[in-house]
Amino acid sequence: MVGRGSHIPPENLTLPGHLPLPPRPCARWLRLWIDHRLKFDRHCERWAAKARMVAGTLLRLNKTLYGAPPGALSAVARACVTQVALYGSEAWFRDEGRQPVALRHAESATAAAARAVVPHWRRSPQAALYRESGLWPAVIELRRKRDKLGLRVAQADKQHPLRPLAEAPHELGKRSGRPVPRTSL
Repeated sequence: MVGRGSHIPPENLTLPGHLPLPPRPCARWLRLWIDHRLKFDRHCERWAAKARMVAGTLLRLNKTLYGAPPGALSAVARACVTQVALYGSEAWFRDEGRQPVALRHAESATAAAARAVVPHWRRSPQAALYRESGLWPAVIELRRKRDKLGLRVAQADKQHPLRPLAEAPHELGKRSGRPVPRTSL
């Protein structure tokens, strides 16, 4: 059983003519890793690890006293590290403060990218690294991607399956008392 309230221990899946399949901690569907509680923590952990590996490669190109131009590395970090770390964020990001694990993984990958772009010392302030590297913190990038998706869905055809989601009122606007644009998901 899949869901947030399921407390039944998983059983082996036995298909006719095949060996029994043991349960797994998470399933991969459309390149998204989802666990049995429908959380994306494992997904964010895996994609952030991939992004940190790319940031480590960029860090080897750029040392404190010599290295590649920061402008070129900033473009590469924005295209490779940030986009890899935030892959699938349209599905898991809600901007309600309920994803501390997912945001922590995304923030660590973008911080590694900022450190790879700018020649820095070990104790350089994080805000200065973001400013000098030309990258944005993960929360700002996530909000930008959410707004971009909302605009894309709002401009879609009337028969598009996601269109009713863009036009429906949302719980976030009701609880906070502030109006939510119709294009936001």
